[in-house]
Amino acid sequence: RIVDRGTSSVTGLLSYLVFNILPTLADITIGIIYFSMFFNAWFGLIVFLCMSLYLIVTIVVTEWRTKFRRAMNTQENATRARAVDSLLNFETVKYYNAEGYEVDRYREAILKYQDLEWKSTASLVLLNQTQNLVIGLGLLAGSLLCAYFVSEQKLQVGDFVLFGTYIIQLYMPLNWFGTYYRMIQTNFIDMENMFDLLKEKAEVKDLPGAGPLRFQRGQIEFENVHFSYSSGRETLQDVSFTVMPGQTLALVGPSGAGES
Repeated sequence: RIVDRGTSSVTGLLSYLVFNILPTLADITIGIIYFSMFFNAWFGLIVFLCMSLYLIVTIVVTEWRTKFRRAMNTQENATRARAVDSLLNFETVKYYNAEGYEVDRYREAILKYQDLEWKSTASLVLLNQTQNLVIGLGLLAGSLLCAYFVSEQKLQVGDFVLFGTYIIQLYMPLNWFGTYYRMIQTNFIDMENMFDLLKEKAEVKDLPGAGPLRFQRGQIEFENVHFSYSSGRETLQDVSFTVMPGQTLALVGPSGAGES
């Protein structure tokens, strides 16, 4: 699950940057220049301030809610691991009559995950409402200013319609910009676990300056080996075999599977 989520996050990150973020920034820049040159510098200032405030709010709130997303991912991994561990060791669970205990552990993990998921969703709703408020205030300020210039006959009614139409088209990619930033932030969070997995160090490793392992003899020989986990039934009874250097030997039981 960690690797799947990490690889999909890398693909999504590149897609958002190339096909969404750069065109959105170019569209906003062109809009600011157009209003400043063909309308009035105040229109460009309004758009610039609104865009800056929108981006600041988006970044601050998104950074604040990042901890909820990170905790939700951690709890999701723990929940899945707990379920897989119980299912893989179902025989041990049955031996100790621990079905109820495992169910309670899984229920507790699910409830923690749902609580973190609710916090993540609630913070997302708060972010969306704040973004809509900023966009609405910017559109209101620009419309009032445009209406004032129309009343002073500095602009035509068609200019007011042009401003309203253009500003809506300008705010559409700006609105999606917040979504893109959240998705990029989510992709970085999802990639953290994969990078941590790749940074895992091997527990068994060669010492500095260790030479290559050379097989010269290395013959392994078992002679009349007996083994048991307790004083009762023996697992191995008078087992004898020889493994020559470079040879591979498999121990196969009655079921046809390899024996440990």
